[in-house]
Amino acid sequence: QDPTNPMLLWDDGTGGGHDAAVIGNRLVDFHGGSGTNIYDVSFSNPFSVQLLGSINDPAISYHHSGWTTENGRYLFICDELATHPTADITVWDINDPGNPQKVDELADPTATVHNLYVLGDFAYASYYSAGFRVFDVSIPNAVVMVGEYDTSPSSGEGFQGAWGVYPFAPSGNVYVSDRQNGLFVFQFNGAHAYRIQGTLKDSITGIGIENGWIEILQSGVVERSDSSGNFRIASAAGVITLRAAAFGYERREMQLTAIPGMTDTLEINLQPADVSAISGTITNRSGNPIEGLSLRLLVNSAMLDDPVELQTATDVNGQYVFDSLFVSDSVWVNYERLTLEQLFPYASTHVESLTVASGSPSVLDFQLDPADILLVNDDPNASYMSIYQDPLATLGITPFEWTTTADGDAIPVSSINQLNHDLIVWFTGDAVSDVLTTTEQDSLALFLNNGGQLFLTGKNIANSLDGQASPFLTDYLEVDFGGTNVGATFISPVSSNPMSGGLSSFLVIQSSSDIVDPITGGIADSAFTYGNGSPAGVTIHNPTNNSKIAFIGFGFENIQSSVARVDLMAAAMDWFGVITSVESVNSVPNALLLKQNYPNPFNPSTIIEFSLPQAGYTTLKVYDVLGREIASLVADDLSAGIYTVTWNAGDVASGVYFYRLSVVPAGTPALIPGNRDGKTGVLTVSKKLLLLK
Repeated sequence: QDPTNPMLLWDDGTGGGHDAAVIGNRLVDFHGGSGTNIYDVSFSNPFSVQLLGSINDPAISYHHSGWTTENGRYLFICDELATHPTADITVWDINDPGNPQKVDELADPTATVHNLYVLGDFAYASYYSAGFRVFDVSIPNAVVMVGEYDTSPSSGEGFQGAWGVYPFAPSGNVYVSDRQNGLFVFQFNGAHAYRIQGTLKDSITGIGIENGWIEILQSGVVERSDSSGNFRIASAAGVITLRAAAFGYERREMQLTAIPGMTDTLEINLQPADVSAISGTITNRSGNPIEGLSLRLLVNSAMLDDPVELQTATDVNGQYVFDSLFVSDSVWVNYERLTLEQLFPYASTHVESLTVASGSPSVLDFQLDPADILLVNDDPNASYMSIYQDPLATLGITPFEWTTTADGDAIPVSSINQLNHDLIVWFTGDAVSDVLTTTEQDSLALFLNNGGQLFLTGKNIANSLDGQASPFLTDYLEVDFGGTNVGATFISPVSSNPMSGGLSSFLVIQSSSDIVDPITGGIADSAFTYGNGSPAGVTIHNPTNNSKIAFIGFGFENIQSSVARVDLMAAAMDWFGVITSVESVNSVPNALLLKQNYPNPFNPSTIIEFSLPQAGYTTLKVYDVLGREIASLVADDLSAGIYTVTWNAGDVASGVYFYRLSVVPAGTPALIPGNRDGKTGVLTVSKKLLLLK
C-alpha cells in the first residue's frame, strides 16, 4: 500500500526467475531452463502462496516469457532460441494447472521470439530479426499469424531487431522497440483469420478418416484429422490451396478464397488409392528355391507417425509376395527398403527405394550366394558388431552373423562348409569370466579338428581359459597365460610372422589385455607384441588337420585407428586364403563360364564369378542398355582358373546393366579392328544385372 516502502510478503525461494506475468489471481513465473511455474496469488493468505502447477516441456529449451488469454485459461510460452526447429511459441490449456496440456505450437526455424502479450483475440509478439507479428488466438488450439512487419530486414538471424512490443495503449496503437532501428508505432486492423472446419471421409464407405493430412500449401500449416475424421485449420486472407491426404488414399487439392473472419465448413471425400504387389522368387546359385526365408518391407509416409514394417516369408517354391500395397506416391507412400533376413548359410541383404506401380505386381527375384565367413559376436552385451562389419565390407567379404546372446552358443560349426570359406571370426568383447563356455570350446575344437580356420580376439580369453584349466588354451591355441597388460599400448607386429609381418604398429586402449606366451616346443608363431615386448598374439598352422588360428589377446575393437583395423583384417583374410579381390582359386575349369552376379538385384555392391578354361587376356566390363561402358572391372592377362570380382556401384544410378566377359586365348593373333569381341578367336559371354537404390 505504501509504494515508497514496499513490504516483501513472499519469495518463491528458487533464487531467481527470468520473467513473470500476473493475470487475475494467477502468477505465471518463467524460469528459463528450469520451466514455468503457476501460482495462486489471490493472497487470501499472502504469506502462503500456493503452487498450482508446473510446465517443463523438453521441447522448450528456455522458458523466457509469456502471457495468458484474458480469461486466464490458455498460456503462451516463448522459447528464446536463435534457431529452434520444433516450436518458438507453445500454447497450453491451464484450466487445470496441475495437469497443463499443450494444445498448439508455432515454429520459425529462422527467427527467435522474444516477448508476447495477448489482448482480446490477438497475440502481439516481437520476433527479433523477423520483427513484429500478430496472431489470431480466438481458437487457441489453432493459432494463425494474421500480420507481420520486419522492423530490421537487414539484421539477419540472431538477437538483433525487435525486442519489445506493447499493445495496451488506450489509443489502440502498438509500440515496438527495435534494438538497431528505434521505436515503431503500428496500427492493426483487427482482421481475424479465415478458418475451415470439416470432416475427411472415405468416398466409398463414408466413414471418417483418422489422422488425415490437411495442409494449406501457401503457409505450410498442417493439421491432422481426429478419430472421427474431423479437422480445423486456419489461414490468413487471400487465395489458398488446401491439400487433403491420408495414407492409402488419393490426394485432393482445392483452391479457396480466404476471407478474414469467415469460417467455411467442408466435407472432403477421398478415393482409396490403387493397390498392387511386390513378389518374386528366391533361389540359391544352383537355381534351387530357398524356403522359409523371412523378408521385411519398410513403408514410410509423411502421414504416418512411424514407418510401418510388413513381413512375409518364402514358401516351399522359394516364392514370396507382399500384396495389397498402395502404389508409390512420393513422400506420401514410400517403400524405403526390402530386407532379406539371413538364413544360414545366406547373409542378410537389402535393396533400397522400391517402386510399386499400378497394374501388374513388381517382380523382384533374388539369387543368393552363401556368405563368405561366419562372424560370431560373443560379447555379453552384443556390442561392437559394426567394428567388424565395416572392415569386412571394405574388403568385400560378406559374413553370416551369429550373436550368442540371441542365437545361443551352439554355433553351427558342422555346417560351416556350406559357406564360401571354412572361417570363423570370433570376438568376445567385454566378457570377463567364462569368456568361452564349455559348449563353445567343444564346438571350436570340433571345427578345428576338421581343418577349420579361426580368428579369435578379445580380452581375458587366455585368463579365463587358464582359470578353467582348459585344454583348449594349450592344445589348440598353443599358448600359456602369461599375465595381464594394463592400459594403452602400441602393438608391434612380428616381422617374421606370415600374417602380421607386413603391418605397421598401432595403438590399443584397453583396461586389460592377455599376455599369450607360445608353449615351448609348440607350433604357435608369435605375431604381435605389446609395448613391453611381451607376446600379444600368435598364429597357429596345424599340419595334422590343416587348421589355422590367429589368436590375439586384445580386443580388435579397441584398436584406435580404423585404418589399422582394416589393415589387420586384410592381413588375416589373406593369410586364411579368403578372396578379397580378383584372385584365382587354384582349380582349372573345363569351360568358359560367367555366372550370374550375386546378390541380384543389389545395392551398392555385387560379386561376379567367372571361370577360364585356359590362359588369356581377359576383360570384364559393365555396360548400360545403350551399350555405353560404365565400368572396367578386369583388363589383364589371367591364367586358367576360377575368379571373383566385386563391383561397387556406389556412384552409378539405379537401372538395368549388362556385364560382358571377353577372353583372347594365349597365342591368338594380336587384337586388331577385325578381331575384337565377338570375332574370330575371342570368347565372349554376357549377363544382365539390376542395380536398385
